[in-house]
Amino acid sequence: MLLFIIGALALLTFIAWATFRTAQFLRTNPELPNLLLLPGENLIRFVLILVCITLAELSGLPGARFGWEPDDVLRDVSFGIGIGILIAIVMPPLTRRASWVSRGVSNLPCVG
Repeated sequence: MLLFIIGALALLTFIAWATFRTAQFLRTNPELPNLLLLPGENLIRFVLILVCITLAELSGLPGARFGWEPDDVLRDVSFGIGIGILIAIVMPPLTRRASWVSRGVSNLPCVG
């Protein structure tokens, strides 16, 4: 259990540091392509998922403690599909709106 806690804290520290460094990098290079779609970025995500699974296995706790044993698979899959569709419908208009506001196209008064 101690190994799980230390590993989880180390992973959290790494993610915080990487997020901070990415923010610094993006401030100096604002005209980059979408970094979330780069193959290297997806590889890092995959490795982080494997690290999390490994830490959970090393903890010795049952899978149910991590939510890995679903009670109703059909309900969970249906819920995931529904949330995915909802996000796909709601996010594009919000993203366009945020883009317009950042370019000063909006007629709404600025707050702040």
